[in-house]
Amino acid sequence: MRKRYFRLSCARCILSTAIMLPDPPLLEDHALTTPVLFNPVVKFLQVQIGLEPESLGVRVLGDCLSDLARDFPDRSYAAIALSAQQDAAVFDQVVAHFSVNESWLFRNAEQFAQLRQFVQSRAQARPRPLNVLSLPCASGEEPASIAITLQEAGVPPSEFSIIAGELDGEALAKARLGRFPRSAFRGAAPDSRWFEQRDQHYILASSLLSRIEYRQLNVLVAGLFQDELFDVIFCRN
Repeated sequence: MRKRYFRLSCARCILSTAIMLPDPPLLEDHALTTPVLFNPVVKFLQVQIGLEPESLGVRVLGDCLSDLARDFPDRSYAAIALSAQQDAAVFDQVVAHFSVNESWLFRNAEQFAQLRQFVQSRAQARPRPLNVLSLPCASGEEPASIAITLQEAGVPPSEFSIIAGELDGEALAKARLGRFPRSAFRGAAPDSRWFEQRDQHYILASSLLSRIEYRQLNVLVAGLFQDELFDVIFCRN
């Protein structure tokens, strides 16, 4: 069965609030006999990451749950949800089944054109380094595109910083590498000023990658950016 996914609009950090889950049965097959919207995993993700199951539909949720069950053949859905609450590694594994991180460099080009105009309009009155937030950042295509845009707009790396947040730990690990396949360029030629080709991938220049701080975050956590200010925020689903 082909996997079906959706993109989460928040990033990850386990909430401290305990969630009451039913005691898992000793044995349970993974047939979706319980209505999907009331599945313990779905309810857990609603609270923890703001999942909106109604917007996805029963069929997509059912596919995600069936794929998840294959990873935990000896556990009920309630047991999986309980493990995800207690174990960060299981949490990441569960979230990965419900997220998609397909993106590409300079997706929605008009946003980067607006970023260029913004930084150029304040070039003469830049009181401090420019701070940019990219959330969620998927596998790093968006923050890499932001860094390149700023450099091309005349902002040296020393004068900007980017915080890139993502829920999916696997996607975040890829993003930290600054390593992109040819398909991430969507037919455009990789610019040798910003990328070095290695085998079949392209590596973002270290001068730009070093200005990106990758964090595993959750926008549902109160006070997440309490002491931080951003000049530009990229936040799209």
